[in-house]
Amino acid sequence: MPKIKLHQASTDMFDAIEHESLSHTAATQIERMILEGILKSGMSLPGERDLALRFEISRPKVREALNELEENGLIQIVAGDGAFVTQLSAPAMSPGLISLYTRHPNAIYDHLEYRSVQEGFAARLASERGTKIDRERIQTLVEQMKTAHEDNDHQLGSDLDSQFHMAITNASHNHTLIHMMTSLYAMSRSSVFFARNEILEIEEVSGSLLLQHELIAEGVLSGDADKAEQASIDHIAYVRRSTIDAMAKREREISARKRYPKSD
Repeated sequence: MPKIKLHQASTDMFDAIEHESLSHTAATQIERMILEGILKSGMSLPGERDLALRFEISRPKVREALNELEENGLIQIVAGDGAFVTQLSAPAMSPGLISLYTRHPNAIYDHLEYRSVQEGFAARLASERGTKIDRERIQTLVEQMKTAHEDNDHQLGSDLDSQFHMAITNASHNHTLIHMMTSLYAMSRSSVFFARNEILEIEEVSGSLLLQHELIAEGVLSGDADKAEQASIDHIAYVRRSTIDAMAKREREISARKRYPKSD
């Protein structure tokens, strides 16, 4: 199985162990962080020594915990390289289906229709369950999105867009939703679907998207579940309309080039 290595998890994520079954308690703590989406696929765990210090248990107990996690298929231990969270969720689509979607770009409408329901649900839960840290993260991302918009930095804006929606989903504290949407957002960032940068070429779209994200954030931060949910649904509906316009523009440009080819 190929290893996907991301950044290393911080030891600050882990708590000291106070329990008779030390190794099992350590393993359970790591399991919970995987379940909650804090530890993600491909992320490397701190070394045994660092974990032992953080957990306040012996290194042999840490080793036992890691072995338990590996036996349960949650981590992979690579000799000389450390322990890594395994690939926990399958891609949203198989390679064959991705290829099919690539050949039929109109499939993005189904993708957005599905996202509309899930995004609205996530925003509603986030407004009800989001913690102070969740809200601070969302507020920070909105401020960064404003700066990216002022700088006309579409690439950064696109990256922050993904982070914003993931932050809303994380604030839902629904484990199933978090794992499913993580896979979906990964697909959205790929070249399978129509690129966000293309709709940004339409006048006023960038400013409208920023305003919509601000409205979603306002609903979540104020605890107004109805406002947060509706703002999310309206946002995806706007993205759908803008995408239709951008795709139509692209088709017109293709037709025009064919109609008036450049002379050799």
